[in-house]
Amino acid sequence: MRVLGRVLLAVLVLAGAAIYRAQAEPFRVNSGQVLEILSIEPEKTERGQALVMRFSTGTPLNDIHSLRKEADQLWEHLSVNAEAGNFRRAVIRATSAPDARRSVDFIYERRGPDWRTLEKGLETTGRLTETAIRALYDRSQNIIKDRNWNVALLYTAKDLSVTYSFPGVPGATPFTLDRQGTIAMSRENAEAMENYDRRSQIQRIDIAPDGQAARVESLEIELLRVNGRVVTGQARAVSDLRLRNGAIVIWRMEMTVTDVSVGVDL
Repeated sequence: MRVLGRVLLAVLVLAGAAIYRAQAEPFRVNSGQVLEILSIEPEKTERGQALVMRFSTGTPLNDIHSLRKEADQLWEHLSVNAEAGNFRRAVIRATSAPDARRSVDFIYERRGPDWRTLEKGLETTGRLTETAIRALYDRSQNIIKDRNWNVALLYTAKDLSVTYSFPGVPGATPFTLDRQGTIAMSRENAEAMENYDRRSQIQRIDIAPDGQAARVESLEIELLRVNGRVVTGQARAVSDLRLRNGAIVIWRMEMTVTDVSVGVDL
């Protein structure tokens, strides 16, 4: 996993350890987007000591959805630093390019062995909303494409189970993977891909009366190139989501593959 080069934090667990502050410099995230990192340093916050990354963005600060996408791209790499420094909290702070005094914070917390990120608004209302669920689906579509595996861990429960079935495919039998197996399979597939694209089309969202859980039905469409061949796949997905202390996680998914075709890339 690539870390943040010159801004990698050294050992910070010792009292009085030196703090390394980065000069503003561009950093290319896995998607290819270049973001300007201003600094990485520990900071005392309302929630306790945290590792804080500041970055400059041209995205309007009221566009929370787009800013969250940028923050999660940076989390793929900052998480390595947070783990190395034994932090339990981290903040990615988006600052406005014209006015660095204005900022938006995205909060990441370690809960047991896992990191979670608080969804804006939900940490105070304590209820799932359709808007938040659709935003999560939208920004999660490129996790595999961009190889953002640390980001995938943010949004999946430690007891995740994913069941795949293939009705109409002779000889294909259903199988179920846990969280580790699901991500391992995704990694293996990603390494074999020459190109990848995925689209999630939400068909229905049912939110529980208490706002703590939801079921999402979606159509998943994949297009990838492997060894010069174009593979297209389509599946019906039913996903169960939970809201846990302001963080959304997927804990169960059923994927029914309805169509797979292979062609030659001309």
